[in-house]
Amino acid sequence: MNSPISPIDQLTAKRHTLAHLLAAAVLEFYPDAKPTIGPAIDNGFYYDFSFKRPFTPDDLNLIEKKMLEIAKRDLEIRGAGNILGKAQSGVAYKVGLNLYFELLEEAVAELKRKSAAH
Repeated sequence: MNSPISPIDQLTAKRHTLAHLLAAAVLEFYPDAKPTIGPAIDNGFYYDFSFKRPFTPDDLNLIEKKMLEIAKRDLEIRGAGNILGKAQSGVAYKVGLNLYFELLEEAVAELKRKSAAH
């Protein structure tokens, strides 16, 4: 069966979902960690966190196990969806992604200023 989504886009979507899964796992262990940016990239995915200390290899092992646990619970991890609108932002604010949205709003405002200047 052929998918209307290219294999590259499918891989990017999977990596995007894994980044959200990573953030969910980190927040379960470290609720005071502040997720910032977490994109899919060419060779995987990552998530930056504002946290009081660097994560250790032991932390990363625990986080990986938690990611698997969450995935096994069949937890629905949603992508950003309507990221520039308010439809998704209420959920994100509830899980502590305020900093992400502040950074995003700043980036959008900067793009709008640059666009208006041209």
